[in-house]
Amino acid sequence: EYFDFLIDQGCKFAWMFTYMPIGVDAVTDLIATADQRKFMYDQIRKFRGTKPIFTMDFWNDGEYVNGCIAGGRCYLHINANGDIEPCAFIHYADSNIKDKTLLEAYRSPLFMQYRRNQPFNSNQLRPCPLLDNPGR
Repeated sequence: EYFDFLIDQGCKFAWMFTYMPIGVDAVTDLIATADQRKFMYDQIRKFRGTKPIFTMDFWNDGEYVNGCIAGGRCYLHINANGDIEPCAFIHYADSNIKDKTLLEAYRSPLFMQYRRNQPFNSNQLRPCPLLDNPGR
């Protein structure tokens, strides 16, 4: 029903995210369960075959991109202070856009280590270092 509404409004692209608990007071009870992630996986693939909308799934499409797209592989995040972070959900930086070029940031120890650890899990449906593989 929601996707049909989006399509009726002229939407051509949808990028699905799961809840990410960020910060000291984050509510971990809202993290999708394994069953909910499986439902999302199946539902999005069903929509791809039946709906006229290009749909990406930030977590469950790891199998198409060999894991996590962040850390400078295909994506990075620049926050409001100019800090260059591996991901919008991982608030750690060793570079700032005001002081370094993107190429310099990509070559920084943080981004090099992030890429060196890819993929974070042999199960490409568990690609996230923060949510699926903490401590990796």
